[in-house]
Amino acid sequence: MIGSLEGIIELKDNGLILINVQGVGYQVFFPKNLEILLPDIGEKAKIYTYHHITENAHNLYGFLTLHQKKLFLMLISVSGVGPKIAMHILSEVPVEKLIKAIAHGDSAFISRLHGIGKKTSERLIIDLKDKILSLAPDNFDIGEDLPSQLALPTNIVQDVSSALTSLGYNAKEIKAALSKLKDVKKEDSAENIIRQVLKHL
Repeated sequence: MIGSLEGIIELKDNGLILINVQGVGYQVFFPKNLEILLPDIGEKAKIYTYHHITENAHNLYGFLTLHQKKLFLMLISVSGVGPKIAMHILSEVPVEKLIKAIAHGDSAFISRLHGIGKKTSERLIIDLKDKILSLAPDNFDIGEDLPSQLALPTNIVQDVSSALTSLGYNAKEIKAALSKLKDVKKEDSAENIIRQVLKHL
């Protein structure tokens, strides 16, 4: 089983990356919304992986942190949620929003996610409600009460919050770092803002 890879990033393509480890290229499925946190093409990176083996294929699913991998493993432990669906979920919704939805039993929200219907959403809540809080007990309400000078679009705030939460930072740390930013513009990309925030974390 392949638990992690360390090598040169050769490709980042909308949920699929290629990492060269000592001359061998590994194709890895990766959360789309977190690709911006990977090093640039040609630079070295370490990712944690889940090696999914079936009769017809060997697939690798990648994560920046063990925290992300643990959440992924929780999702696929639920009947009806396979690795591809779990990866789509992690790519579709900010981590803290997913945790809150499961913890609060928000079946309506969860059932709208890719590949998740009403029955599966209810199973997710039943199976994970008591476990999910252990992953991020302090990460609720990220994106609220941000400094007034940061007039950022909601989707940008969510992307920034999700990415930083996935790296293990909590709400208090993220808000404190955001408050130190200067000259942030509405048109700034999430990637640019994340790079600035990381300088203060």
